[in-house]
Amino acid sequence: KGTVKGHAFAVPDFTAAAFKSSNTDEALVKHINAGKGNCPGSQGKMSPDMIEKMVGIVRNFGTK
Repeated sequence: KGTVKGHAFAVPDFTAAAFKSSNTDEALVKHINAGKGNCPGSQGKMSPDMIEKMVGIVRNFGTK
């Protein structure tokens, strides 16, 4: 799953149960704020409310 660009940035499969169960909402907020590896952080670019909404969106990837 994923895109060529996503694989190049080592983006995990956000739809995988293993990803969802091994990452808390707090960990996702921290990752979105700080970034990791080639993924830039969004702290100061997104409001805390926007980041919380983004976590919710990521949590719903792969659900129907």
